[in-house]
Amino acid sequence: MSEVSNNTRRSSRKKERMKKIAITGLIISVISIIATIIVIINCTSYKEELREQGIAEFNSGNYEKAEQLLQESIDEKQWFSKSMDIDSKVYIAESTLKRGDYAKALTLYNELLNSNEYSNKEFLKDRIEFADAMDTFINQKDYSSAAAKLEKLIEKGDSSLNIYLGACYANNGDGDKMQAAFDNYINDYGMNTYVASQLASYYVGIGDDAKASEYIQQGVYSGDDKYMYLLEYNKAVILERQKNYAEAYKIISELHLAYPDNIDFEKEYDFLNSRVNIDETPVNAGEEKHGWDEDE
Repeated sequence: MSEVSNNTRRSSRKKERMKKIAITGLIISVISIIATIIVIINCTSYKEELREQGIAEFNSGNYEKAEQLLQESIDEKQWFSKSMDIDSKVYIAESTLKRGDYAKALTLYNELLNSNEYSNKEFLKDRIEFADAMDTFINQKDYSSAAAKLEKLIEKGDSSLNIYLGACYANNGDGDKMQAAFDNYINDYGMNTYVASQLASYYVGIGDDAKASEYIQQGVYSGDDKYMYLLEYNKAVILERQKNYAEAYKIISELHLAYPDNIDFEKEYDFLNSRVNIDETPVNAGEEKHGWDEDE
């Protein structure tokens, strides 16, 4: 009887142990499942998809859309994505630079450099120098300081910046240095409508219409049409000086219609309109019609 009782107790204890093991295993399984779900939730999101879309827009030149998508990617919370977010921030800074918001780009590059998050510090420093030079040129309009900064970058090997250096000298009225900078650019990269328009504008400004006309022609045949409207404007000014008002008015009318907010085009249009559409009605015609008399 005693032996049966002992066997019963041992069996009961065994069952209890098995029950505890089963419960412990169940708890561990539940915890594992919950942990897996948490990891999946925090390691998957639309982050990568948004980033890929942003990079595609960047490569297509749609910079504002690229910045929007890349920022949305950064805002998506996901574990182990720090390096991805840092790279997205660099894309945003590059996009901002490419669309000409140099002040903002300068801020973004400095933030990246100061955070020590991006490993290629030399790249960031170069971009900061370029953004600073362009901000000085475009926004601050300090052409002497901008020229000095651009010259330093050109000395480092980026001869493409001669295009902006030439524009700085043009705005400062330094024709010799302007010509040298643009000649260096043309030798390396060829003529385009921006360079042609800058040179034409300068020579129109100093009254050398023949030289200006040469550069207008070179711009027209450069195969680039981005700044063709500026070449057309300079052509209209030259025609006006030659008193060919009708042809000048035809050109400026089209420009004024296409760019109604351009102050220079508006002024030239108003002037040429007064030359072409002259009101030949006598000044005192109204007085004669109404029988006005100065003595009345």
